[in-house]
Amino acid sequence: MAKATVKTGKDKGKEAPKPAPSRAVATRKASTEVDTAAADEIAKMMAQDAGKGVSTALEDNIVPLVYILQALSPQVQKKKEEYIDGAEAGMIWFRGTKDVVAGEEGIPVVPCHWSKTFIEWLPDRGGYVGRHDSMPEDAVLTTDPQNPKRKFWKRKNGNTVVETREHVVLVLDIFDRPTPFVIPMSGSGHGSSRAWMTLMNRKVVPGTDMKSPSYGYIYRMKLAFRTNDQGDWYMWDVGDENDEPTMLADPATYRLARQIEADFAKGTLKADVMTGDQVDNGSDTGTGKNAKGQRSEGHI
Repeated sequence: MAKATVKTGKDKGKEAPKPAPSRAVATRKASTEVDTAAADEIAKMMAQDAGKGVSTALEDNIVPLVYILQALSPQVQKKKEEYIDGAEAGMIWFRGTKDVVAGEEGIPVVPCHWSKTFIEWLPDRGGYVGRHDSMPEDAVLTTDPQNPKRKFWKRKNGNTVVETREHVVLVLDIFDRPTPFVIPMSGSGHGSSRAWMTLMNRKVVPGTDMKSPSYGYIYRMKLAFRTNDQGDWYMWDVGDENDEPTMLADPATYRLARQIEADFAKGTLKADVMTGDQVDNGSDTGTGKNAKGQRSEGHI
């Protein structure tokens, strides 16, 4: 986790300047000092003004990503600008924050939405190009010249296309409230995604034989270590919270998850753009490089 900011003792002994008298008619008090009547009045006015001052534009409503930190991830390399204090390979990182969680501990999540997308990149992870709902017609399955065991989709323009499964989740217990993130899975991460989907499909609405919505239950996402002749990496290992079906018990969180699913389905929310060094998140290379440190294209 990010370290807390602490005050130094350099100002110790100095007399704090006296604040100038305020001529404000109504100053804001700490939340603990606001009386009940005032809080109720403000809540009513907030309900009347719901949504005002907030952008609903798609470009302003981006959900950040969750990544697996691999051995070559810049966040674990002390000489890299992106380095995060305390980060190590085999940890879970919430992009846009300094927060990391040990992979063996994992994170509790409520899955809200799932989709498959085909992400186009410039050659050699030169940069993000865009998303496709299906594989472009001119994409050809190509053998990696550096590794005959790998295959990737290549367009006529030389760009590569990576099939990616995106799970939109509410992360519980890590932040001060349930927080939405998107977890991309590509490469061998497809296996983790399919296994999780199988687990979700087994859940039913209590007292019925109807299939539960994905956000009816809580899951724990841990990391599993894998190795082969190409190198070592970590990938997602998803199971039931507490190792048994655990139904979501908080109505407010359920309503939030249901709204997130609806917003993604309508397109009013979307995932943030991935970066080239993390495109193979949870796959057998982790950062798009093989065991020899050579760059490889997006593989299937």
